[in-house]
Amino acid sequence: MGDVIQNLGLNSTLFAQLVSFIILVWALSRWVWGPLTRLMESRADRVANMLAEAENKLAEANRMQEEAAKALQEARQEARAILERSERTAQAQAQEILSSARREAEEQLQRAKEAIARERDQALLELRSEVADLAVKVAEKILQAQVDDRVQRELVEQFVAEVASR
Repeated sequence: MGDVIQNLGLNSTLFAQLVSFIILVWALSRWVWGPLTRLMESRADRVANMLAEAENKLAEANRMQEEAAKALQEARQEARAILERSERTAQAQAQEILSSARREAEEQLQRAKEAIARERDQALLELRSEVADLAVKVAEKILQAQVDDRVQRELVEQFVAEVASR
């Protein structure tokens, strides 16, 4: 067996190296591998936490974006509603102004008609009076010698009554 070990190249240095390697692996696993594993696990946890936080922030950003879009849509709807109310108010005011202008025009027309009627009546009265005066003068001249004052007055009153009845 000694020859076999010699032929394989196994000697005491190899055994010393093997023992040193085993001690080194044990020391590394105890003092290096454990802390290195804990460090890697810690780093993996931090990365996982950061990813979860990033996902949460992304979800929050998406939610805020949706809220902003909703608020913008509501603002647009409210602006449309305000515009529609303003338009309806303007139309109502325009209708009120038109109605008021029509009423005022009708009132002015009615006042003008009344004024024309008063002036016509006044002109007729004046015309009657002038016609009566002219008739009296004409009748006076014609009947001056033939009719006395009492008959003359009766004729004038009869003539004025006829003119007034027209």
